[in-house]
Amino acid sequence: MKDSLVPILTLAALLLAFVLLYVRTARFETYLKELKGLKGLIEKIRSLNEAVEKVQTTALEEQLFELNEKTGRILEILETRDQEVRAEAKETLQSLLESFLYGMGYERVKLLGDLRDVSGPGPFEVQVECLKGDVVHKGAVILQGGRVVECRLRPAYEVFP
Repeated sequence: MKDSLVPILTLAALLLAFVLLYVRTARFETYLKELKGLKGLIEKIRSLNEAVEKVQTTALEEQLFELNEKTGRILEILETRDQEVRAEAKETLQSLLESFLYGMGYERVKLLGDLRDVSGPGPFEVQVECLKGDVVHKGAVILQGGRVVECRLRPAYEVFP
C-alpha cells in the first residue's frame, strides 16, 4: 500500500501545482488586459496631442490682434468725440452765461472759471467779472442742468476790503 501511495501523492501534488499555476495565469491575464487598455489610452492621448498640434492657432492670433487694433481705434474715436462734445458744451454754457448776464444789463462779461470741468447735472459755480454802469462787478453764477440757477454778483468795491 505504501508503494501505491507515492504515485497518488505525486499526482495530487502535480494537480495542485497545475491548479495554482492556472489561477496565477488567470490573474496575470487580467493584469495584462488592464495594461493593454492603458496602452490604448496612451495611443489615444498621443493622437489627440498630434491633432491639437495640427490645429493652426495663427488665424486665431491674427483675429485677436485685429480685434485689439479695432478696439484701440474705437477708443481713439470715442476720446475725440468726447473732446468735441466737451468743447461744444463749453461753448453752449459760455453763450448761456453771456446771454443771461447781458440780459441783466451787464457788459463786457469775462468768465474767470474754466467750463471744461462742468459736466453732469450737479450745480456748478463759475466765477465771472463784468461791467454794469461803469462799475466792475465780481462774483459767481451757479449752473445746474444746463440753466442758470443763481447769480451772485457784487460791485468790486464791496468785495475788496
